[in-house]
Amino acid sequence: MITGCSGPGCGAELDTAAGGSVQVVAEAADVAEAVAAVRLHAPDVVLLDVHLPGGGGIGVLREVLGAGERRDSWRCRCPTLPRM
Repeated sequence: MITGCSGPGCGAELDTAAGGSVQVVAEAADVAEAVAAVRLHAPDVVLLDVHLPGGGGIGVLREVLGAGERRDSWRCRCPTLPRM
């Protein structure tokens, strides 16, 4: 799942960049969409934008993890990527 995507087709671009080994199950433009998508899809990986409208990627984490929707396998990694 990808958040903060700057245009249509970002998921396809990520899949291409990863050599076709990524399946993007959802894209979200704001915190509300991201939270709903995490709850619906329970993705293995979520790429969060710290500047995501509505509270940033940290807001998504707070809402999802704060609601007790934790899975034992969830791990938080916070790499910093350059803005494109």
